[in-house]
Amino acid sequence: MKVYTPIWKVTVLITIFSILPISTFAGVSFNDDWTSSFSTTSDGVAWGGYNLNAVATSVASSADCLCWDWCDTGGDDNTVTPWDNCYCESSTVQGHCQTFSPIIVDVICDAGKCDIQTNLEQNQPQDTGSSGTRGSCLVDIREYKDCNNSSGQAGIVNHQNNAHYEIYPKFSQCDGTTYDTEGNTDVSAYVIWDDDRSCGTFRRCDTNSGHTNHDNEEVFTATGNILSPCNKRDGTTIEYDCNSSSQCYSGSCGQDDTWTITCTSDGSNSYSRHLDNMNPSCGGQGYL
Repeated sequence: MKVYTPIWKVTVLITIFSILPISTFAGVSFNDDWTSSFSTTSDGVAWGGYNLNAVATSVASSADCLCWDWCDTGGDDNTVTPWDNCYCESSTVQGHCQTFSPIIVDVICDAGKCDIQTNLEQNQPQDTGSSGTRGSCLVDIREYKDCNNSSGQAGIVNHQNNAHYEIYPKFSQCDGTTYDTEGNTDVSAYVIWDDDRSCGTFRRCDTNSGHTNHDNEEVFTATGNILSPCNKRDGTTIEYDCNSSSQCYSGSCGQDDTWTITCTSDGSNSYSRHLDNMNPSCGGQGYL
């Protein structure tokens, strides 16, 4: 498709309407069917090969057409180049919007990239590739309202930079005493979709790769379980029991057997003694 931007059309575009606030009308949300590892259907994070849809939400009742940029390249949104498709509620309003927006809607439609959608909020499938695919896209929409100004509401609403992600692999990452669930979207880039998950009262997240449980253990299958990154804290009750030092966040497992000496009576030379044989616990004190 040859893309052109006539200078006179730029002038017309600027003078007949204004860009309205982003939050006033349509937005973009995502739904997908990858829900492993604390991911949800609406967080915009998917594993390669799983279905993911972009959805225009809260579209104005006066909306005639929506134009989509499936993966924003950072280009000037007031030129044709970024826009991939336009959808209009009817052929009649499509014609109105082509006149209203000669630079974008008219050019996109003339290129055969306009379709009729009576429901502008229907799902728009996004390409997630296959297992092992990783990346991200910023989805933009432009909403054209009342293109012939029959209701006195002619205008445009932009909603930009709505991100979805395909991740590979996935892992947990310690964030102080808690941990986040993350996945790579690039070799050196990652996205967090579940943050500050607690290890519970008796454990904390461990970054020591020599310990039994630790973070950054990568999982390369969509439904594989990420191993717990939580090791036991130090304590003197059965909740802190251990068999080896690698089970403990402190790296210390053991017990300190103690003798209790009790005099028979005040001033007496006789006494009794009792040995407490402790069970090993993290921290090395043990527990009864």
